[in-house]
Amino acid sequence: MLSNGLDSLAIRELLLSPRLVHPNTVSTYASRCAQLTHEFFDLLEGERSVDYDPNLPRVLEPVPLKSEDGFGEPRGLNDGSDPLLVLHQVLHSLGAETGKMVVLVIQEYCDRGTLESAIRKSFFRATPRWGLRLARRALLRSAVEIARGLLHLHDWGVVHGDVKPANVLLGSSKEDRRGFVAKVADFGLAHVLPSDVNSLYTDSWGSLAYMAPETFRGKVSRATDVWSFGVCLWQMLTGERPYDGYRYSELILGIKEGTLELQWPEDDPMTTDLIELGRQCLSHRPEDRPPFDVIIQRLVQIERGIRAELLASQQQQEQHQLHGGQQEQQQGLYRQEDLII
Repeated sequence: MLSNGLDSLAIRELLLSPRLVHPNTVSTYASRCAQLTHEFFDLLEGERSVDYDPNLPRVLEPVPLKSEDGFGEPRGLNDGSDPLLVLHQVLHSLGAETGKMVVLVIQEYCDRGTLESAIRKSFFRATPRWGLRLARRALLRSAVEIARGLLHLHDWGVVHGDVKPANVLLGSSKEDRRGFVAKVADFGLAHVLPSDVNSLYTDSWGSLAYMAPETFRGKVSRATDVWSFGVCLWQMLTGERPYDGYRYSELILGIKEGTLELQWPEDDPMTTDLIELGRQCLSHRPEDRPPFDVIIQRLVQIERGIRAELLASQQQQEQHQLHGGQQEQQQGLYRQEDLII
């Protein structure tokens, strides 16, 4: 990222990311920052035919095509890209100019995209190929992983400050049928709570649709992350964007005053306990929201209940078959593969 100086977002990302190591947070391997100078631009650009004023900001020029035929330099099988050339191209695409700070953060590659993209693709909704029980268990398993990542942050006294599906990355995994593991990312708006403090005041805002009511008054705490997590639960369950169609002013006033609430689905199979938990996460008063250790326990219990119900149904079917009965089919709700997740 580029910035005019080392702003708070860059500093937080630099300092916090390498220290928040957990299976459900994105790993940071290295981080660096430096100011862009004329000398560095000279190194990237090589000889320049145009003079520049060293006292004025200078924009990085594009990589020249020396042959002037548009093909550039030919490369063989073993020719790797010149690191300086790659750096030149990246900085130019960011609009680099002298005097600005460049912040480099090297993190693990999560190749399955974001939770937001999974929601858009209806990953947590029932389909003919992906039964209702699998969809529910995939939702619950993913929610547990997000909650574990956030609990780890809270144990370190860190409030994420911008929990939303776009800030949850998905990395490939063969541990269950989802094919991925969820990891919390982006600590640019995080806040560090002193050991003897449960909340603090700030002037930085996250994404409006995921912000807790008290955040609009400048107050953040662990409970503000719980609210944002509750909005994520709602979005995973419904597949819709929260407060879609509202103007910013309506959104701020409605959430702040408690007059605008997300509508949970009614009579949706296997969601009663999940919806109850989601509503608790979205309690207007921060003290009424459950902490993440309780949330994790509840989510695991709900998934175990769904699996136990399936096992009991299969046992009944097996006993029925042993006595010569006819197996009842229930449109894919009771399938052997539903157990494997």
